[in-house]
Amino acid sequence: MSIGSTGREELLDELAGEVARTGSVDHAVASLQRMGAPRARVVVAADEFRRRASTIRTSSAPAALIAPETIADEWYLGSRDQDLRWHRVRARLAQRMDAASVDSVDTASDKIVSLLSAPSVGAFSTRGLVLGNVQSGKTTSFISVMAKAADAGYRLFIVLSGTTDSLRNQTQDRIDTVLTGGDAGWVSLTAAGADVSEDPRGASGALLATSKRYVMVVKKQPHRLRNVRDWLRGAGTLIMRKTPILVIDDEADSASIDVGEEGQRSVINGLIRDLLDHPRAAYLAYTATPFANLLIDPGDDNGLYPRDFIVDLQTPPQYFGAERIFGRSELSSEDTDRLDGLDVLRTIEPDEARRMASGGTDGHPVALAAACRWFLLATAARRVRSGERADSSMLVHTSMLADIHLQTRRDVDAVIADIRTRLETDREDELGRLRELYEAESLSVPSDEFGNTTVDFEALTETLMQVAAEIRVIVDDYQSADRLGYVDGEPQTVIVIGGNTLSRGLTLEGLCASYFVRTSKTYDALLQMGRWFGYRAGYEDLCRIWMPDELSAWFRDLALVEAEIRHEIRRFEREGITPERVGVRIRQHPAMAITSAAKSRHAVSAQMSYSQARAQTVLFPRRDAEWLQHNIAATRRFVQRISSSGIPQSEFRYQRAGFRRVPAGLVTGFLHDYRIHERSQSLRAELVERYIAGENEAGALSHWNVVFLQRRVDATSARPGLDLGLDRPVRLANRSPIAGGDRSIANLKSIISTEDRLADLDIGPAEVATVLEDDRTDPDDIRYLAARERLGVTEGLLCVHAIACDSMPDLTRANRHGLKRVGLHAVEHLVGISMFFQTSKREDSSVGYVTAPDPIGHEKT
Repeated sequence: MSIGSTGREELLDELAGEVARTGSVDHAVASLQRMGAPRARVVVAADEFRRRASTIRTSSAPAALIAPETIADEWYLGSRDQDLRWHRVRARLAQRMDAASVDSVDTASDKIVSLLSAPSVGAFSTRGLVLGNVQSGKTTSFISVMAKAADAGYRLFIVLSGTTDSLRNQTQDRIDTVLTGGDAGWVSLTAAGADVSEDPRGASGALLATSKRYVMVVKKQPHRLRNVRDWLRGAGTLIMRKTPILVIDDEADSASIDVGEEGQRSVINGLIRDLLDHPRAAYLAYTATPFANLLIDPGDDNGLYPRDFIVDLQTPPQYFGAERIFGRSELSSEDTDRLDGLDVLRTIEPDEARRMASGGTDGHPVALAAACRWFLLATAARRVRSGERADSSMLVHTSMLADIHLQTRRDVDAVIADIRTRLETDREDELGRLRELYEAESLSVPSDEFGNTTVDFEALTETLMQVAAEIRVIVDDYQSADRLGYVDGEPQTVIVIGGNTLSRGLTLEGLCASYFVRTSKTYDALLQMGRWFGYRAGYEDLCRIWMPDELSAWFRDLALVEAEIRHEIRRFEREGITPERVGVRIRQHPAMAITSAAKSRHAVSAQMSYSQARAQTVLFPRRDAEWLQHNIAATRRFVQRISSSGIPQSEFRYQRAGFRRVPAGLVTGFLHDYRIHERSQSLRAELVERYIAGENEAGALSHWNVVFLQRRVDATSARPGLDLGLDRPVRLANRSPIAGGDRSIANLKSIISTEDRLADLDIGPAEVATVLEDDRTDPDDIRYLAARERLGVTEGLLCVHAIACDSMPDLTRANRHGLKRVGLHAVEHLVGISMFFQTSKREDSSVGYVTAPDPIGHEKT
């Protein structure tokens, strides 16, 4: 078919091919015109090309922050019929993923490839970051990106795969299986068990074969990286000018960050920069824990900061991450009951945790024995349910020290031997013990909650004997010879004990039980140890985690940190803020650092405003009578000071008492007197006090309305109220804590409702639309704030919540929403507080966050 007679879609395809060859739409248009295509038709095709390319880049999923020059460089139209590498990968993915998931990978990889530079451009140096989740499919994502980039013209792919041989080999195997296997167009320069040599494939001249695509999977180790660097340099300038390179940095926050002393770059970071020191090189970082990457100095032009784009991969609904397992607190913009987490966490008592972390217990650790028994039960139930054997794993992580791993193995071996002996010599007694555990756990997480088939205990008895006989215990660390490895067609039932080799990247197939006592003082290290994150199709109800309560609380806090980062990225995308100016704020934790001191040395204190926010206390030490009584007394002192200042008690809707226009000094004095738990996420007294002081200087928040919320009149209202110094007791509200976590701390998750922002007004939710004179569907909290401002309300709002010590969960409501709540059982009634802030009069109110420095010296957004 001649160019002149080409149809619309055929012409568009011809244009896409020319864009890939020439690097720009304008050059492609000129090229087609020289080949005889009518100018008018080519111009129409070019407009359509730009529209479709823009649609890929600006699609809402996945979210992305994009530099202006990257947005302007439209060159990629998605995969075409002749893109055989991607179509081959897609077919392989379809064998193990559902159609919707494959489509999601396809869409996301289209967007990521479109953000790279066109491989035919004469010179480029791209820096991008893809943010995933731990065990969420990042490898699938970058393999898809590699296939499409190869079809588009990238020729050399260097995958930097962690710092351990096990992770490098696992990544190599995935690439061999999904990407390069059976495709003569790919040349693998490394293999399973064979990292890069001094001269891969024997000659640098291999890159002369322009029709081939080359891939190597390299461990982030100085010797290996020097081999790659020297091989590339040996290829010669002429060849490298014709070789578009894509460097994929898997686990990019590990080893890649510059941690050298001032003036001296760290070795691995320097070697990665050397790999990129070629005319046409793109660097694409992948990580689930981007804390260190987002704190790199963006002003370093040759550094690894993602100056061109940051992509936040969507989390599929089937994914089990920190938020779904541990739950989290609400963001200030949220009002939801669906953040409680699953009832899959089991407690390791402090004494057992201390002894296991230091080398064993000289006996049968209670929680370890329960975890091993559950592993036996879960493996058997999964096998009966599916009708086939599959890999099944249990993780035991107690320490980073190899000597302690050997001592831990002694305890695990003893527990497994005891179970086997009991099944042989005292079968009925052991089966009774297993039945009791299985039936209790089955009630905690019903199988039908995930659409799985219910398996009765009677169906397990014969399979239990088989599984018990098959269990192998492996120690996987730098000293061990017997390392973890999975082989297709040879399913394993394995308990693996380890430390750092199991802490990052490595997938434990069929993981259904975890025993975890190792702590970490940094966000990234702790999250990466969570090998239980990932996909558990068909056995979601069978997964359990044993850990100390303090650790589960930390993971819950980190789920909020993760949610905030992703919320920030989505907000910045809507506001058109570029990666270089993004300044993603990372919340500080009282017991952990964000990342290692060396990785975060470029971090600077950032500013966050409480503007439009709502903050509340949700953590209470339920067994500390003195602490709880102090807050009751502090509230009474607050009421007394207000009354002494001449402010009369006021009445609010729903028979609530309180005070109007209380001076800010009395409010901050109360915050100073009132005790807030040290792990409080949204409300910290010293930060709020500083914020209010700053607003006062700007002429705002000089006065506050104070409302004492109480339970509305119902059948339970006859219980005595709480005397807080008002002219009548405050009726006690019912607030039950979420299940799990530190049992001495009651985590109520939320003590407010969105409607509480209207507590000091004479209008309710029904009147808000009238005040705003519209029928928009913005979230209620935004509309209620707008109503306050439309009515001219300038006061801040402080609500005081009286909560009954014997609060019990509303089981009907909890079951309807899948909530996991328990009784409060506090030794004293609780007094909680919540604060609702107006739109700030300024933008420089400081709070405890950190971010990367601005490369230009401007204030961060």
